[in-house]
Amino acid sequence: MPENLKPVTKTDFSGGLQVTSSPWALKPTELLRCENFLLAQTGALTVRDGAVTVETTPTIPATVASVLDLNSLCLNDGSVFRLRIARETDGTQKLYLNATPWQLLGTFALAYETPTMLNYLNQTLITDGYHIPYVTNGGSFTIFPTDPMADMIPGAKWMVVHQNAVWAWNTAAATSTYDGPSSIRQSDVENFHSWPVGNQLFVAKDDGQSGTGMGVFTIAETGISPDNVLVLFKDFSTYQASGAFGASAAPTITQVKTDMGCIAGRTVQFIPNFGMIRLTHRGFAVFSGLNDQVISDNIRPYIFGRDDILGLNYEVAHLSVATQFQNPPIYICACPSTAVSSGLDRVFIFDVTKKAWTICTFPYPFATCNLLLEPGVLPYTQAGLYERPAVQRIFGGDTRDDGVPISWQVRFPPLPQPLRRAYMRRALIELFSVQAGQAVTAEFVLGPARSPQRVRQTKRVTVAAQSFPGTGLDHVIEDELYYDIGRTGEVLWTELTGAGSLNIRGIEWQLSQKSLTRPMRI
Repeated sequence: MPENLKPVTKTDFSGGLQVTSSPWALKPTELLRCENFLLAQTGALTVRDGAVTVETTPTIPATVASVLDLNSLCLNDGSVFRLRIARETDGTQKLYLNATPWQLLGTFALAYETPTMLNYLNQTLITDGYHIPYVTNGGSFTIFPTDPMADMIPGAKWMVVHQNAVWAWNTAAATSTYDGPSSIRQSDVENFHSWPVGNQLFVAKDDGQSGTGMGVFTIAETGISPDNVLVLFKDFSTYQASGAFGASAAPTITQVKTDMGCIAGRTVQFIPNFGMIRLTHRGFAVFSGLNDQVISDNIRPYIFGRDDILGLNYEVAHLSVATQFQNPPIYICACPSTAVSSGLDRVFIFDVTKKAWTICTFPYPFATCNLLLEPGVLPYTQAGLYERPAVQRIFGGDTRDDGVPISWQVRFPPLPQPLRRAYMRRALIELFSVQAGQAVTAEFVLGPARSPQRVRQTKRVTVAAQSFPGTGLDHVIEDELYYDIGRTGEVLWTELTGAGSLNIRGIEWQLSQKSLTRPMRI
């Protein structure tokens, strides 16, 4: 029996995923693989919250195929109207009011893949691509009413409320006198019925690119902006519009020093004290107002593909959608990764505090997700499903996916001193906030890599009680799993898999490093 065992302990996983560097070059806090985990404030790994269906048939009409967008219209009198845009099985697109059952408000003229809703002046404004936008007050549903003496935009791929007016970006498929893929237009102040042609500019007109998204430096702007800068994204370029139209004035358009734009307009999210994140042709990038930089280098294979990791489906990557969650503060982006599907089945999780990534998967692909803001309740996040008539609550503290335990996986990098053989005696895993009875399977892979040894063992949590988030007992429900290995080789990686709600506080390998030897001459 080897003596002088030494512990190698990992208790901080705050570095998140790192899949671009050599496994031997990873920092002590980084992970080789990680699925369905979030980074806890303590440095531990915590299984993501469950997805729970809160709306489905018969509440949702059987004719609904996918739920494309979600919004809460909050009126000054305290009324709240929860709105849903749905794609029907016959290909049409409709607006519903969340009632029991859903109440049909109207049918769109076009089936637009990425509709958006924004609240303004006690109403919700809705984009429908190259068609005049729509408006609803929770009861009626019409296109923008037009003042006979005023002009109207022919359409808008993207709209925001900024400087107490509505701004439309990419207003037509072909360039005309006032509209086109590079046209930015502003309504009159507090009047989205009127769009004077004088409130219009072309941004890099006819440069072969089109407006692919826009953003403001606030989370939920509905009136006067805290910043007079509007950010305009094209496919491979970014612009700032400073100021607003008025009298003889016009915004000043400045091109940002970057070669990145945006390839999915619904991924644009402003993160306070950080910047504006979106998906670009180089990966996820953040624009701070001064600098523009890629923040997804550590997870690049999950975007572009490499080795055993499939990249995104770029034919439909423009359908990707992002939102936020406040506890912990994270940026959530759902993207398509299946070659034959438009469903958003790969969810990127960026921990804003730790500046680190993890990857989550859910039982069903999303068509949209959104952070909903309503007076009197904490902001909450919901997802509309793709090819399924359902709305789910996500990141709401649930411990299961509609009653099914959440499957998870994590792979730890090689132990120090690459190519050095060691005798691995045992491994200990410390868990907390854990549910009784669940199994945790550990696979220890020892080299040499050309003929690896795989030691696979399954242990079961033996605590007598169950712990659920929010009970007040999470921090005291702990268990330690013991894995007896007794093998010699190069420690290539250690992988844990299981299903259920738990937190991994730390893992310790107890081993003895073999001394250097001279290889035999052949």
